[in-house]
Amino acid sequence: MLGFGGGSDPKRSSPIAGLVTGPVVLLLAIAALFLNETRFDYHQAAASANEVQSPREASAGETIAFSGPMDQSLTLDGDFAESFRGYLRVERETHIYAWTRDPTSESDTDWFLAWRPVLEANPRNEGLSQRLRSATIEPPTVAVGDLTVDTTALALPDGLETIDPAGLRLPGDLDVQGDWLYLSKGRELGAGDERMIYRGVPVPASATWFGSYNGRTGVADTTSARDAGTVNELIEDSGVLHHLAAGDRDEALATIAADIGSLKKTVRWLGLLGTVLGIFGVLSGLVRLAELIPGLRSVAGPAVLLGQVVALVVSIALGVPIALAIIGAGFIAANPVVAALVFAVAVAAALVVTRRRPRSGSGGTARSDELDNADRWAANELAAHQEASFLERAQMAMHTGSLSADDRVRLLEMAAEHGWSERHTETLLTEAEQVSGNWGGRIAAEQRLVTLVNAAGEDNELTDAEVRAIRRAAARAGLGDTALRDLFRLARAAQP
Repeated sequence: MLGFGGGSDPKRSSPIAGLVTGPVVLLLAIAALFLNETRFDYHQAAASANEVQSPREASAGETIAFSGPMDQSLTLDGDFAESFRGYLRVERETHIYAWTRDPTSESDTDWFLAWRPVLEANPRNEGLSQRLRSATIEPPTVAVGDLTVDTTALALPDGLETIDPAGLRLPGDLDVQGDWLYLSKGRELGAGDERMIYRGVPVPASATWFGSYNGRTGVADTTSARDAGTVNELIEDSGVLHHLAAGDRDEALATIAADIGSLKKTVRWLGLLGTVLGIFGVLSGLVRLAELIPGLRSVAGPAVLLGQVVALVVSIALGVPIALAIIGAGFIAANPVVAALVFAVAVAAALVVTRRRPRSGSGGTARSDELDNADRWAANELAAHQEASFLERAQMAMHTGSLSADDRVRLLEMAAEHGWSERHTETLLTEAEQVSGNWGGRIAAEQRLVTLVNAAGEDNELTDAEVRAIRRAAARAGLGDTALRDLFRLARAAQP
């Protein structure tokens, strides 16, 4: 019993017990959850082992997988039972019915009888002795085909089966009751009585072994062996590949995969429970401190009971997310590829959110900024086109070297339609005059003629002034009427 509280009777447990035990349980649970995800994957190691058809194919120190038949008549000598036939390993579990007490209890009278694996040393158990002891019975080696396998630290993932005691030859003072064997001492209340049960792993017809070949026998592969420690022992993570499972390689690998999957799932559930109980131990201990205050003892009962309920709810609300976060962190730490993928997805998501996030400023949102930019670009393009058209018409009018009054009026009307200021209009006229005065040569004249034709054809209507200007430019470029007609035809074809 963990002694995390659980009652209003101050004689049952101490609030200090929860404050001391709770953090220890919490730390052990968190460490177990994380290390469980980063544990040695003996299934993956077994799958990577080199499959050989004969031990002679393997070199010393090589990790191999070897399949072969097994002797199902294998017999193990027993201690209390005479022998066990057809088992690779037999485990004997024993209990004694003896006095015990809650270690967190403060009462000297709070004793009770219970089945315990070993006899506790306490005043109530004086004069009692334990005859039956738990033990593991197995041969020093087993044979898989023509390969001898050392059974030291050998894992058998096929699991244990309860052995029917009716088929065993047993001492006469043991009584069979179901699967259990009882040894009665005849004492009051049954104190000192003992019981035991046998469980074993049957010898399969054929099996596959995974481990290291030392040149003579199959032994444990300790390449990834874990340091001995409380947490590693708690979660059964030895880091050793030395497994024997029934069937061929594929069947054996499936059994091993199920074994490690079940083990990891069990540790996760127990670790989650330990996380909740660890937090509850601390909170419960804090609530129970009210019982130690003399002035509050008379009213502490109902308040503490309510506080315990609240502490349990809070412990679950905090413990479950913490446990899941530790499991996730351990999984990512054990899978670098997954960690890199998670990181890449997180970065990509952050970039997408950042780009879609509204931006402050006079433009409002990022979308409105994009629209404003597009509108400004379109307005600039339109203004540039209007100015280019104005310059072309002004240059066409200035072809003779001066700007007539009529042409100037038309150009000013055009500038007014575009909303230009008088200063901006005069600047464009000055630019047109400078460019017109600098034209010279046949090539320049031909380019000038093309520009005039294109400008004149924009409105699909030629004025007399435009025709005169074009003819003067054609004469200057040395073009006759036929070439001029061709130029007009090309200009019309190019119009949208």
